[in-house]
Amino acid sequence: MKVLTLEEARRTGSIKHLKATVDDLRLSVRSDNWLSNAGIHTVVELISCPRARLSKTANFGERSMHEVEEILEDLKLGLEYHLSYELKIELGLPATGLEPRENPPKELPPLEVLIARRDRLTWMIEHYDEITAGFDAATVP
Repeated sequence: MKVLTLEEARRTGSIKHLKATVDDLRLSVRSDNWLSNAGIHTVVELISCPRARLSKTANFGERSMHEVEEILEDLKLGLEYHLSYELKIELGLPATGLEPRENPPKELPPLEVLIARRDRLTWMIEHYDEITAGFDAATVP
């Protein structure tokens, strides 16, 4: 998915279109009804929707897909966008859990390390009763 930032939305003028509903796009009745039945009511929901979800749904063929993509292209938008944290705040959308990190991790540990950690945790979960059998809840700090 592509990330749509607040700066890009302002630069292209698409920010005003993000506040619109699907009805405002003036789609054909077939496309409009399909999107409504699929639970897609706003432009933000539409551009955030994966292309595969649209194409796999009944009654939404290539013609409808082309129509939607053409209209979004005219608005300088497209499908499969992820909205940046700042843009969600600007649009008044919930953005919890998406705050930029102060110190993002540089890189993930090697796969072998992650697998070893998973295996140790799995073993501990499987042997929980044996591990905790000698502990008295009253004596544990």
